Amino acid sequence: IVVQSSGFLADWLRSSGHLSTMQVRKMFTCAGFLCQTIFLIAAAHSPNALTTILSLTIAVGFGGFAWSGFSVNLLDIAPQYAGVLMGISNTVATIPGLLSPILTSHITKDQIASEWKLVFYLCAACYVMGAVVYGLLASGKVQPWASVTLLDETVSILDDQSSTEDLLSVNSTHRATQE
Repeated sequence: IVVQSSGFLADWLRSSGHLSTMQVRKMFTCAGFLCQTIFLIAAAHSPNALTTILSLTIAVGFGGFAWSGFSVNLLDIAPQYAGVLMGISNTVATIPGLLSPILTSHITKDQIASEWKLVFYLCAACYVMGAVVYGLLASGKVQPWASVTLLDETVSILDDQSSTEDLLSVNSTHRATQE
């Protein structure tokens, strides 16, 4: 529910001209990650299991906001390679999912609250690091290596300056010169 709702909100902010594509991507990703951080820290300090579960559930919900930012960013920077890039990035993103249970089992040997607090703090630190790195380095422009060369002219697909009509015009000009 959160992913769909935040996706509609992100699209509305872009299409209405309130924010640029990059502003929307950075805002949703960084805000999602930082809200997850807050609720992971809340889980670390929760006095009972119910508030811990509630905090973790809310943290996961805010992950939907982040998905409305970073997951579609691949279409912004390399539209024709977005599928391959998603496959590569998801493969790399699987590594922490494989390693975290092993690390958690080493940290929580005695299953006491202070050990779990450390686990939540480590997770929160990862989200802060992700927000900072994405906030500083993310781009919304088609990358030079992802441009399509057509008729000795570089056409950036889905670039803010290009339109479908422009691309069709170039294509029909190319066909006319072929005939």
